[in-house]
Amino acid sequence: MKFKFVRVKRLPDWPAWAVVVVLLWLALVSAAVYLSTKTGKYVDLCLFRRITRIPCPTCGSTRSVLSIFEGNFFQAFMFNPLLFITGFIFSIIFGARILFAKKINMSFSKIEMKFVWIALVFLLLVNWVYVIASVG
Repeated sequence: MKFKFVRVKRLPDWPAWAVVVVLLWLALVSAAVYLSTKTGKYVDLCLFRRITRIPCPTCGSTRSVLSIFEGNFFQAFMFNPLLFITGFIFSIIFGARILFAKKINMSFSKIEMKFVWIALVFLLLVNWVYVIASVG
């Protein structure tokens, strides 16, 4: 595994579709939070959960983000640990890019890449079991 710091533009070129998806998600979450506070009933946005009655691997992420905005980081972590940690890491990487105009390039051998994929799938499955058992 090799790490290399590369000089880049401070702000990345965001694809238009990604900006639209994020804005739509924010609008949907805002509407759900607004409806939840007005009606007093929880508004469930997870389509996977509505169909299967089982929480998806990302269930709890919206509640986690809302907890972060309230300053309750422990509760945010407890809603979905993997997404909380991933978001924290990406925030550090993006902050470093804005502050220092550098990014990290990582290169893996084929064997290392297989290990990385196995580790990621394992972490996702463990997190999903946690979400089903604890947050569900």
